[in-house]
Amino acid sequence: MKRAKGKGFPELHIHIMNIKGWLRGIHHKCKGNRLQNYLDEFHFRFNRRSFLATVLDKLIGRAVALLPVTYSQIKKCELNT
Repeated sequence: MKRAKGKGFPELHIHIMNIKGWLRGIHHKCKGNRLQNYLDEFHFRFNRRSFLATVLDKLIGRAVALLPVTYSQIKKCELNT
């Protein structure tokens, strides 16, 4: 019985094709010494693709939770966080 190589991992193949397409489009002149940085960025974005709506909510929540800073505090560089 012959096995079809790679047929058991369709999601992996889709992921690899997405990486290749991303590198061909945005980083088409990718140097070998920067490849790991580009792959790290791709996976950072890939892992957070479903949390895009909550990013703004978290930012607004953190901004609202802080005490207001007056102009005189900024001018004196006395930011109390």
